Amino acid sequence: MRSAATLDGCRWQHEAERIQHPPKRGPPAQEGRPMDLTNEKIARAFSSHRFEVALPHLAGDVVWTLVGAEPVIGPEAVKQACARTSADLAGITTEFQRFRTVVGNESVVVGNESVVVANESVVVDSLARYTDAGGDVSVVASCDIYDFVDGRVSEIVSYTVELPS
Repeated sequence: MRSAATLDGCRWQHEAERIQHPPKRGPPAQEGRPMDLTNEKIARAFSSHRFEVALPHLAGDVVWTLVGAEPVIGPEAVKQACARTSADLAGITTEFQRFRTVVGNESVVVGNESVVVANESVVVDSLARYTDAGGDVSVVASCDIYDFVDGRVSEIVSYTVELPS
């Protein structure tokens, strides 16, 4: 199921999908030349555990805050955290029961007026069902908030809650 709409000037998209880990890898990005992706596609790739698509688009000073844990600082630390997550998900089937995005521009207040700046933010809201080879199930609700500066991910804030399965 897939739908798209506009809400208060923001674009959001909802999608239900099933993926098997590890995901198939596409061709590697050429050195110094990131793949041509929108900020929304980069955020969706990261949130759906397709890290190889998103990692070339990290800013040099990226910070990933997993709420309740210490922040992961810098692209190398984020890459290592993603490698650990990929290893943990090997052999796990992931079914996204809800997967939607909201895209908007960051705005700041100057005087009494709100001014839109060029930086874009993307929010990914998902509900995923993880099933291991033995049939054990874990259901996780998550919300990832991505900030982009000059087309690069500068900050990620992730909220996750394991729900009763």
